Amino acid sequence: MILSDQAIRQAMQEHRLIIDPLLEPVQPTSVDLRLGDMLLDEDGGVVWDLQGSGPYKMMPGDFFLGSTLEWVHLPRPAMGHAFAGILVGKSSRAREGLQVEAAGYVDPGWRGKLTLELFNMARNRIQILTYGMLICQIRFEWVDGSFNHWYGDPDLGSHYQGAGGPQASRLEQ
Repeated sequence: MILSDQAIRQAMQEHRLIIDPLLEPVQPTSVDLRLGDMLLDEDGGVVWDLQGSGPYKMMPGDFFLGSTLEWVHLPRPAMGHAFAGILVGKSSRAREGLQVEAAGYVDPGWRGKLTLELFNMARNRIQILTYGMLICQIRFEWVDGSFNHWYGDPDLGSHYQGAGGPQASRLEQ
């Protein structure tokens, strides 16, 4: 079941969901997230600092890794259901040809800034990326039943727990 704005707020008051800082207003079934400060290439090399160097012109076909400005945490609740998150692009950005995620599932137990896979799919449009721009949204679903491992459990080999910015692939590690 997808959480409504009221359920999201209640879960945040109970510290069962944490988004810091929270962008107001909360949407009917999601929370808007903004673009953080760094752009990396697919190997993890820094391409641009949006906060220090200003906006970046993303050309058609460009691919970069970015992250959310917000810290997101789906902690293990003392009581009640755990939550999972689904990260999706903003429709306005998609209509401009900007894909902002390709792997947008957030497991229970996750904490950190979410990495975004930024791809300019437009044939002719230059995308202007700015620090703090609305870039995506996250919706939450409650998990029915129990599970054996939370994200970050050493048995899972969770690679990205606690990310403070965009993360290149660690699949080979």
